[in-house]
Amino acid sequence: MKIDSNSNFFELTGYNFSDFDPHFISECKDFIENLTEIKIEEIKLSDLKCILHLNYGDKLDLQKVVSVIDTPAYKFLKGDKNEFINYKQHNYSDVTNEKRILSTLESIKQHGYPFQNKYIILFNGQDYIRDGLHRAAIMAYLHGADSTIKIMRLYFKGKVHMTYPSDNVLFVRLKWIARRFYRLFK
Repeated sequence: MKIDSNSNFFELTGYNFSDFDPHFISECKDFIENLTEIKIEEIKLSDLKCILHLNYGDKLDLQKVVSVIDTPAYKFLKGDKNEFINYKQHNYSDVTNEKRILSTLESIKQHGYPFQNKYIILFNGQDYIRDGLHRAAIMAYLHGADSTIKIMRLYFKGKVHMTYPSDNVLFVRLKWIARRFYRLFK
């Protein structure tokens, strides 16, 4: 199935493309044809898992799983700004981290959450935030990590959409270094 702005695929589920971030749609376009259902559910912010990207040079991008209150976005809102300002975004390269989160914070303060169906998005039974980490950090900052919020959960058939970030970042990094040395000396 080809995904484009003229598609009415989401409309069949009661939603449309404007309800989703364009970067998110782009990232999941390869498995969106396997979407079977969209549900609005409730979850405690403390139960959400956030995937951080740890970049080591151009070729090594590791993923680390943390709670919402351990994200650079949440720490920024609490006053620890350095880590977040230097965190490399994988989307929205045309706006700084600081401007993006402050704009989202003001929007949530003014319009509430979720505004215009822009929910935090999870896939199937995994509680990894797939879209909306900034919104989750803001909601934890405003209401506390133990508060319950509504999220949108997308259900897919198959497993191509699943993510399995490594909890052992050191092991993955050492494995990458070993491969680089192997290639240099073979």
